Amino acid sequence: SVKQGSLLIDNSTIDPAVSKDMAALAEKKGCVFMDAPVSVKQGSLLIDNSTIDPAVSKDMAALAEKKGCVFMDAPVSGGVGAAKAATLTFMVGGKETEFPAAEEILKCMGKNVVHCGPVGTGE
Repeated sequence: SVKQGSLLIDNSTIDPAVSKDMAALAEKKGCVFMDAPVSVKQGSLLIDNSTIDPAVSKDMAALAEKKGCVFMDAPVSGGVGAAKAATLTFMVGGKETEFPAAEEILKCMGKNVVHCGPVGTGE
């Protein structure tokens, strides 16, 4: 489950109504939801929904770990229609032990959330 503390999610490509739902869930869980993170608190779960080079995801994970945070790559598939219907698919790369926390959040936006392996394998 989602742990109390900060939660940062890049939501630049999803429907504002979904963002509102995610913000409400984050608040309920004692987390912080931000579109553009300014700072990262120790214990934060960082989920990147962009499609980027897996090496960049690995670098980001290493930086996050130094800050005492968890980084997961979770590229999205499905397009605008699926985003509006909250039926997106997320391919998640990251620590298996942290996957349930990411899955709980990503299920707000998608129907299918699949753990693919370590950081970079979601890409």
